[in-house]
Amino acid sequence: IDSVAVPGIPATRWVYATRPVFLSMDPSILTFLSASILKPEILNFRISYLDLSCSASTVDSIPDHPSSADFKRAEMQTLFASMYDQLQKALRSDGLASRQKLRGELVLLDPDHRVKPQRSKYWVFYEGANGNTLMKERDVHALDQLQDAATGLSLACGGLASLLFTFVFFKLARKGIRARNMEKRAQTTLLKQKLGEIKDKEENKLDEQIHAAEGNPFLQPLLLIDLLVLEPILSKLLNSLSRFCHEHLVVKHPTYHKSPAQVVPVEPVKEAAESPPKAETRIPMPAGQEDKRPFIYMRHFRATYTQYCIKHSLEPVQSRDEIIRFLVNKY
Repeated sequence: IDSVAVPGIPATRWVYATRPVFLSMDPSILTFLSASILKPEILNFRISYLDLSCSASTVDSIPDHPSSADFKRAEMQTLFASMYDQLQKALRSDGLASRQKLRGELVLLDPDHRVKPQRSKYWVFYEGANGNTLMKERDVHALDQLQDAATGLSLACGGLASLLFTFVFFKLARKGIRARNMEKRAQTTLLKQKLGEIKDKEENKLDEQIHAAEGNPFLQPLLLIDLLVLEPILSKLLNSLSRFCHEHLVVKHPTYHKSPAQVVPVEPVKEAAESPPKAETRIPMPAGQEDKRPFIYMRHFRATYTQYCIKHSLEPVQSRDEIIRFLVNKY
C-alpha cells in the first residue's frame, strides 16, 4: 500500500499480510523455494491522506520522503500512528467495529528495508498503556529464525539428494552401457560362430566400447541419450526389415521388361568406412541374356540383416517366411 506525499503527510509504503510468514521472506523467494505452494496473492494499492490540522509549522517540519532517521523522531512516530489507525480501520470488514482486531499484520516499511539475504526492517504498531497507538522497530521474530532454518535445511537436503541421485545414476548408466555393449558382443559372436567366420573389426570395436564403459559415462552424453531415449523408442516404432531394405537394397528395373525382380549382390565398392554389403534387385533377362553375377542366398541376406539390427539395437524379424513375404510384396 503506497501513500502519496501531500502537504503534512509523507510518502510511505505499508504492507498488509494475512500470514506472518509472508513478512519473514520476500514473496518471490518464498514462491520459488516452496514451488508455488506458499505463493501469496499480491494486490497493490495507492492511497492518499488529507491533513486537517492546517498547521503551517507541521507542514514545514514533515519531509515528503523521510529517511530512516526521520522514522525515530517523536512527531513522525505520532503521525505514523495516526496513519496506522486510519488504515487499519479501512482494512476491517466493518470500520465501526473498533474492538475487532485486524486479521494478519500491518507494518510500515523503513526506507532502509532490504529483502533477504540482506536485513529487513519493519515498523510495527501496538497499543500503549493509556490506549494510544505506539510504534517500534520489528524485532527478529521466532518465525524468521524458523524460516531461515527451514530454508537452510531444505537446501542441504536438496544438495545431498542431488549428490545421491547423481551417484546412483552414474552407477546405473555405466552398468547399462556395459550391459548393452556386452549383449551386442555376445550376439555378434554367436552370429559369427553360426556363419563360421572369424573375429572382425566390428567385434574389436565392441571390445573397445566395453572397455570404455568402465570409465565415466558422463563423458559420453550422446551414447547416454541413445541408450536411454532413442533406442527404446526406435526399437518400438521402426520396422527393422523395412529400414534395412531401404538403406541397403537398390532396385533397378529395365524399362523394356516387366518381369518379377530378383535380388543379387552389387559389385563391392571400396569406401573409406566399412558399411554392410549392399544388394540390388534386377529383372531376369530373356534367354541368352541372363545376368551372370552370383545369386544372393537367404542365409547371407539374413546374416547381414541380423548384423545390421545388432549394430543399431533393433529387433530383427526372426521368421524366414515373413522376410520372404515382405521381399516379394515390396520388390
